[in-house]
Amino acid sequence: MNAFTISLQVHHVSRDLHFLTESLATQPVFCMTAGPQVGGSVRKTSVWHAPLFQGANQQHFDLALEGLLHFVKEHEATLAEFAGEDGLLEMIFTFKVDASSAKAGDLAHSVNLLPFLLYELSSRQIGVKVQTAYA
Repeated sequence: MNAFTISLQVHHVSRDLHFLTESLATQPVFCMTAGPQVGGSVRKTSVWHAPLFQGANQQHFDLALEGLLHFVKEHEATLAEFAGEDGLLEMIFTFKVDASSAKAGDLAHSVNLLPFLLYELSSRQIGVKVQTAYA
């Protein structure tokens, strides 16, 4: 198992998402509101992005998945405000891979997301994105 981070990212077409910092008791790494000009273009959606869990091995990952389920259930009412609205919720699983030790044909990484976890997220209209970043 490689080092990983599990983050929550929320997008909305019109709402200011700064309230999520207090509602979810989680500090975002960035929070931007729709409308202001960013890099020459007008920002079309508000976005709030915060890392929730991180670790370096399978035990950390298993504990993070348990924590993720607890987090989603604990903050169900806040997250439900975006279900069916002009919003998008995503759990982003980012795995860091050391490319220097890789050989052609090696499996970069493998992750098993069990149906129960996917059901708990999808039933709350939370998408899942899995991505790999080279360390």
